[in-house]
Amino acid sequence: MKHTGPLSGVRVVDLTAMVMGPYCTQIMAAPVRMLDELFDNPHLNDAGFFETVDTPNGPVRFPGPPAWFSRTPGRVAGPAPRLGAHTAEIMAELEAPAGLTEITDS
Repeated sequence: MKHTGPLSGVRVVDLTAMVMGPYCTQIMAAPVRMLDELFDNPHLNDAGFFETVDTPNGPVRFPGPPAWFSRTPGRVAGPAPRLGAHTAEIMAELEAPAGLTEITDS
């Protein structure tokens, strides 16, 4: 495939053919999966990659840390803060006028 503009000179390669072909032992590659495919991956499920976290909306499965280290184990800290959860603290730190928080709450 020939590209023009900023992609001119870029070579497009069928990665599937390369990985399955004679170079399969020389390329470290894996298919890029869509998010909905991630949770159905048998290997990730068997490895215990996912963690269930309690949220205000009920339990939610999150992808866990991408690597495990014995001395500094990672974990999912919890769900993201709710919209506006830290607005007052941030506005106070920025020394914003008091009326400005009323604008952000609407």
